[in-house]
Amino acid sequence: MRRMKYNEWIEKDQDGKDQVVNLTGLVNYLINNKNPNEMPRGLDKFKIFSKLVNVFEKGKENKEYVFEEEEYKFVKNLIEKDIPSQWGLNKDILGTINEFLNAKEE
Repeated sequence: MRRMKYNEWIEKDQDGKDQVVNLTGLVNYLINNKNPNEMPRGLDKFKIFSKLVNVFEKGKENKEYVFEEEEYKFVKNLIEKDIPSQWGLNKDILGTINEFLNAKEE
């Protein structure tokens, strides 16, 4: 199990409106922009996605994300392979990703 604090910040969207951003939104962006042919398939991945929904919902509610190792490895792999390099220019994203990657196994 790995824990990290829930943090969010405000950014302007393309229309100049404020939007709340957090790890949940970053992961959703990575999943939604992944090539459909590269999306994981099968019952085991289906279950991981279902568990991730719970992690993200409870994270917002409890102000802490708690990942089981299987879900953590899935998100870590997604980040390692698909994170846009330009996200490194955003200190909030950089901090959130680094905190996720440095979450200690309990």
